[in-house]
Amino acid sequence: MFVTAPHYVRAVNTITHSSKRERRSELLARATPELVRELAEQALGLTELSKELTVTQPPQTGLVMMQVREPVCKERFYLGEVVTTRAEVALGETRGWSMRLGSDKQTALGAAICDVVAELGDARTDGLATEIEALCDRTEYRLSQESALEWNEIAKTIVDFEEFAYRRWHLVYVPCDQRVSYISGALALPLPLGELHTSQDEQDGSEGERNRFGSENGALHDSKVSSLLTMAHLRDTFGRVKRDLRISLTDRCNLRCSYCMPPEGLPWIPQPEILTDDEIVRVAKIAVDHGITKLRLTGGEPLLRPNLIDIVGRMSKLLPRPDIALTTNGIGLAHLAAPLAEAGLTRVNVSLDTLQPARFKELTHRDRFDDVIAGLQAAQRTSLAPIKVNSVLMRGVNDDEAPDLLRWALKNDIRLRFIEQMPLDAQHGWQRETMLTADQIIENLSTDFVLTPLTKEQRGSAPAEEFLVDGGPATVGIIGSVTRPFCADCDRIRLTADGQIRNCLFATEEDSVREILRSGTADIDERVAAVLFHSVLKKKKGHGIGDPDFVQPIRPMSAIGG
Repeated sequence: MFVTAPHYVRAVNTITHSSKRERRSELLARATPELVRELAEQALGLTELSKELTVTQPPQTGLVMMQVREPVCKERFYLGEVVTTRAEVALGETRGWSMRLGSDKQTALGAAICDVVAELGDARTDGLATEIEALCDRTEYRLSQESALEWNEIAKTIVDFEEFAYRRWHLVYVPCDQRVSYISGALALPLPLGELHTSQDEQDGSEGERNRFGSENGALHDSKVSSLLTMAHLRDTFGRVKRDLRISLTDRCNLRCSYCMPPEGLPWIPQPEILTDDEIVRVAKIAVDHGITKLRLTGGEPLLRPNLIDIVGRMSKLLPRPDIALTTNGIGLAHLAAPLAEAGLTRVNVSLDTLQPARFKELTHRDRFDDVIAGLQAAQRTSLAPIKVNSVLMRGVNDDEAPDLLRWALKNDIRLRFIEQMPLDAQHGWQRETMLTADQIIENLSTDFVLTPLTKEQRGSAPAEEFLVDGGPATVGIIGSVTRPFCADCDRIRLTADGQIRNCLFATEEDSVREILRSGTADIDERVAAVLFHSVLKKKKGHGIGDPDFVQPIRPMSAIGG
């Protein structure tokens, strides 16, 4: 029996689609049959949904010919036939569809039901929409693993003539109001065999050619774009690979810096919601398994975390061994620097905004300046040296200290970085008009020093712009997070102390892994990895602070992790 539905042929002629739905269709086509059917049966058990559900196209099995275009001479040829089963359903005005390889009609119908439930996504679905999206996330992760294993074997033998020679072919049909989509090997263009030479777009000449292949020059989608979902590493839709995981160990802090929180402090996250040591290390391992090479422990104040030394020691045993850094206010570092270095800590960053003890007390509402200096001195006696110090300059508060801070850093072999004040205060009192910009910091320093900028190649993916001081070799860094953002090279994701994944410091949404970690199921690692992939794929091009519709995150810095 051949597939002969003309409206499926016309699907290739339409270029408007929802990327979210396209992704879902791809993954439901590859999801485990038993899980697809189970979710569909749950949907049918909901009385309100089952009453409205209609099957508009019963499961139909047929042969589909895959037509591809080779990338050298741009000639088309037929790759071969495959058996597929398609189905369509409807809930009111909302349509669901599926196309799966093989002849399993029950699963094809189940996938169509899952699609319409996820697309509907309202209260009537009783949480099923979320479960369906979670299934897609897990499927995405499984495919990435399969692809990585396959690549490890194939890469040993390939001859690099053209990338298309070793890509796995896979096709997914969509209804007539969607574009044909692909999981990997984006050169594959499926057409119903019986309509191969009579479809309208085939007869439309050059215009039909553009529509069928989704671009002005007739070329198919870039294979790098179409394979984003099947890569082992955490890569976002803008090609940025995530290498740096920031892990907040606690939201608690023993200082009250004015640009972070009020003098009276904040309501802390309840202790039962804080991830355990085992849970933190488990997420770190999963992240390292997927290409994370740097772990930075933050807070709040991470030195307040019980068992910190043990956590560092366990992370240092992960393979491949990650770089492990710590961002701290320095209070307590005098006692912990040596054991942390011995446990495997690689580097330490200390926050210090002033060299004046009285001003320190005014800024932090705590008289602990001497403790910070003692912590710095202790760290310098370990393998953690050289030490980095981060300073936030505020107009009319401590901006007069910029040259003094740099002079002190040079004298003590400390790498100093100035950071623009960011909209992450709990009071939401930040104003762009009153902040000290990177340009103003440079101007301030240039009164006493000659600053020579390093090239972007010398800087790499680091967020700080580096400047040689008086010809070098010493440098000073300036992180213009607001006015000179490094979003284009951002390789960071974040894990909050209460188990939320954030793909940006300024993100307004989070993806939880805490419930997964505590679920007791056999596929915890797989599900956590799926959340990581899902979060990364949602990462925006930039933080948008300068946009008119920018909204400051509800969480302050202490609850996010620096």
